[in-house]
Amino acid sequence: MMYKLRQPKVLIVGFIIVFVLLGLSVLAKYTQNNGAEKQAKQISVNLRVPKVNAETLEISTIPSFDFVFTLEGEVLSMKPINLLNHGKEYVVNVEYKDENNQTLSASSGFLYEDPSPITKLLDGGNAPGDGFDLYANNRHSFYSLVITPGLSEDKVLKDSYDILRSYNIDPKTVEFEVIYSRSAREDGIKDPFEPVPSSVN
Repeated sequence: MMYKLRQPKVLIVGFIIVFVLLGLSVLAKYTQNNGAEKQAKQISVNLRVPKVNAETLEISTIPSFDFVFTLEGEVLSMKPINLLNHGKEYVVNVEYKDENNQTLSASSGFLYEDPSPITKLLDGGNAPGDGFDLYANNRHSFYSLVITPGLSEDKVLKDSYDILRSYNIDPKTVEFEVIYSRSAREDGIKDPFEPVPSSVN
C-alpha cells in the first residue's frame, strides 16, 4: 500500500524536472537567436538620396541579404535583419526618380567584420582541444583535425561541441566533420616522422 502512495510523487517530481529542463532549453535557444539578431542589427548603412520620390525607390544588395530601411528626409538608413558573413564585402545600390522624373542612383560598400569571439576561428585561427584542433570553414561549417592517435570520434565530437558552445554556437545548427591526421589514424599508417628502429646484426 505504501508503494502505491509514493509512485504518484515520483511521477510528479519527474514531470517537474522535465518541464524545467524544457524551459531552460527554450530559454537558451531564444537567447542565442536573440543575440544573433542583435549582432546583425548593429550594422547600419546610410545613403544620401537627394530629392527622392519614395514611391520609385529600388534597393538591391550584392551579395543579397534581408534588411529593413527607413527614409528620413534625404537619408536612407538600412539595417540587415539576418547574419552577414565575416570578412565579406557588401554593396548596397539604390535607384530612384527625383521630382523631375530623372533617374538617380547611389551606392555604398562595406566590409563586414563580425564582432563576436568566433571571428578568431573565421580568420583562420583554431581552438585547441585535447588531442585535436577545431577550425571553421565558415560560420556554418566546422571541423576538428585529430592529431593524437587513439582518440575516439565520439570523444572528439563531444569535446568539439563543448568548444562550439563556448563560442555560443549550437552544434545542432552547423555542419561538423572529424578529420584524422595521417599520424592519428588507427589504420596502420605510421607517422612519417616516427623514427624507424634498425636491426643490429
